[in-house]
Amino acid sequence: MASVAMVSEGGYAMDAITQRLAAAKAQESSAAKMMDTAQQVLEIALRNVEFATENLDSSRDEVRAVEALLNEAEARWQVIDVDMPATHTYFARPDITVDDLIANFFEPKFGEGEPDEAFGLTETDVKRMKEKQANFYNTGFKRFLMESADEDPNFLVKFVACATGSENLPHDNTCKINIVFDFSLQPNSYPLFHSIEHDVRLPGYEIFFGDYSKFKIYMHMVIGNFYNHPDME
Repeated sequence: MASVAMVSEGGYAMDAITQRLAAAKAQESSAAKMMDTAQQVLEIALRNVEFATENLDSSRDEVRAVEALLNEAEARWQVIDVDMPATHTYFARPDITVDDLIANFFEPKFGEGEPDEAFGLTETDVKRMKEKQANFYNTGFKRFLMESADEDPNFLVKFVACATGSENLPHDNTCKINIVFDFSLQPNSYPLFHSIEHDVRLPGYEIFFGDYSKFKIYMHMVIGNFYNHPDME
């Protein structure tokens, strides 16, 4: 009986060991699955971190680009306190004089355009007319500006507005007003103002055949019509 009891106890012990081994293997399998799951979660987390890092780098690049644009804008324009009195004088000069226009803003161009073949001009004729154009620019054209400015205190403002689209001169002399003597305009043509190109175009032939009064009348007609146009209001 003692032997049977010992065998029975031994059987129970083996069963217990077998159960423990099975439980241990089950725990090991569960732990392995948990490790796999943790590894997957870690990989997902790493991918999210990489994605976030890429977005952060992209955002930093965008910030740098914006900063570069701001720096360029600051370099191009003066930063002026809006409360500062007469701030506009930093950007434009409201006071306009004939001497200032001629010395700093006018850019005379003689002999522009192709002469009409119907006039049969020779090179000598063209050269002579260029000389007359230069003489008129230095005498008659300057006289016209000075007389008109004396007659109308706002005349030079109107003239500049017709030539540039702005009633003020820029703060420096980088904005030129081209006084163009153009052979493509017929003699006695009305002067032409191009505010986009900053051109004042005059006929390149005999300037109104020496008729200064006619030139002055034509100029005032064109400037008056241009300045009083609805687009200029």
